[in-house]
Amino acid sequence: MPNSIVDVPVPRNEPVLGYAPDSPERRQLVEALQAMSGRTFEIAPVIAGRRVRTGATATAVAPHDHRHVLATWHKAGAREVARAIAAARDAHPAWSRMSWEARAAIFLKAADLLAGPWRMRLNAATMLGQSKTCHQAEIDAACELIDFFRFNVHFMREIYAKQPVSSPGMWNTLEYRPITLGASVDGLRVVTTGLAASDVIVINGLQHVKPGIAVTPQKVAMDADRAGLAQIEAKPDETKTVLASGTAPGVRSQR
Repeated sequence: MPNSIVDVPVPRNEPVLGYAPDSPERRQLVEALQAMSGRTFEIAPVIAGRRVRTGATATAVAPHDHRHVLATWHKAGAREVARAIAAARDAHPAWSRMSWEARAAIFLKAADLLAGPWRMRLNAATMLGQSKTCHQAEIDAACELIDFFRFNVHFMREIYAKQPVSSPGMWNTLEYRPITLGASVDGLRVVTTGLAASDVIVINGLQHVKPGIAVTPQKVAMDADRAGLAQIEAKPDETKTVLASGTAPGVRSQR
């Protein structure tokens, strides 16, 4: 079992290339534009890792030149939307249980590919598809997406590292656990997976808790008929953290 405490690379804003005349990036971009302008692409929805060609097609043209057909694209309907939702649900368990380091590595790899071999292809596609200049495409498409991937990996690590203060004689820890939300009942959402019946859940007052503020926890027993639903009235001048101890599957909690 890995025992390392992993840090992620410190993110820095992706440098914006200048595309000056005769510069290497300008030559590479011109080559990418020529290659993409000389062919017509086929665009189809990707569902569960496979391209779905519906047969109901339309054409995509360059906004600055409507005679230039860039691609033929397949329209998605209600059936494809339902399949995509089902595929996302099927993929969720494996993705949500993947270690955060593995998930971070995927996004960092994507950022490296965009900053390197895929940069000019992305910028050329943006210039043709959205009529951007090279500088607009460089900033809006390449740099912003690269920064989005790298900075959010850093923010994820930062969020996971924030842990509660421990009082003498106890060690408080916080973990982020994937859950599945079910139907809405009485204004609250049913948690169908991710919580055990014995879990203690904070359902009220947490938004008022700040360092240095005294809290008075109240443990509330849940009855099976209510499926763990607790509603506690607190006085306006009194901050309370309500701890709900579930006694039945399908514990409800305020989110």
